[in-house]
Amino acid sequence: MRGIEKKDVELCLREPEVVEKRNEISIAQRKVKEKVLRVVYKTVGNTYIIITAYLTTKKKYRVGEKNENRV
Repeated sequence: MRGIEKKDVELCLREPEVVEKRNEISIAQRKVKEKVLRVVYKTVGNTYIIITAYLTTKKKYRVGEKNENRV
């Protein structure tokens, strides 16, 4: 629906550049070409439950910038 390849989502979950934790929800981020892929998910045991995934160009999500909620 959003034109995001499954392999990019899988790589973002396996090798994120940044992970934000918000209670039981996590947000993995990884740069994909000129954009940032954000995958919102939670884990149940060893299973990832993906809530949503989207590409953004917003500067506040740039990988490598400081944010107190990032792990």
